[in-house]
Amino acid sequence: MKSKLLVLLTGILILSVPPALWASKPINEIRIVVNHALQIVKESRLESKQKRQDLVGRLEKIIDPLFDFKEMAKRSLGLHWSTLTQEERQEFVPLFRDFLGKVYLGRVNSYNGEQVLFIGETLGHDYAEVDTKVVDEKGNQLPVVYMVKHHDGDWKIYDVLIDHVSLVDNYRSQFDRVIAGSSYRELVERMKQRLSPS
Repeated sequence: MKSKLLVLLTGILILSVPPALWASKPINEIRIVVNHALQIVKESRLESKQKRQDLVGRLEKIIDPLFDFKEMAKRSLGLHWSTLTQEERQEFVPLFRDFLGKVYLGRVNSYNGEQVLFIGETLGHDYAEVDTKVVDEKGNQLPVVYMVKHHDGDWKIYDVLIDHVSLVDNYRSQFDRVIAGSSYRELVERMKQRLSPS
């Protein structure tokens, strides 16, 4: 269940709502995103590869306003971020964003009727946590916490904890292994290969 919901949540919850709605409390904003996203996926007919690609294309257009990909990319590289040139950083952020889209949004058709319960939120000055649970058809529950920050008038997601496991920390471990075993350029090349049409 965990791996299936990991794909579902990171794909579906990076989804659609007009950015103007991101102006109130984080839990309300996350609720709007999730409910809108689930409705879109429920109504989508994904029988063909073309229809799945069309859905992913629609969703990709509205990802950027919702997530702070620069912050996610920076945290995912950890200490290696400080060693990058400005040009390398400008290259890596959109590469990281496309990488997430390829890995997760391409799998939105794994949705199988799961529901999302909104538990509460913890507010700080510029940061907040939104606690939710995903419930499958058998009643199994999976805790999901959205880490959000307030920036330029918007609340933006910079990490997602699924069953207490951080998406950013997970990527940081993977990226660090590649860089330590080879180089940053090797990491970039592997990510680009993953993005190449299959």
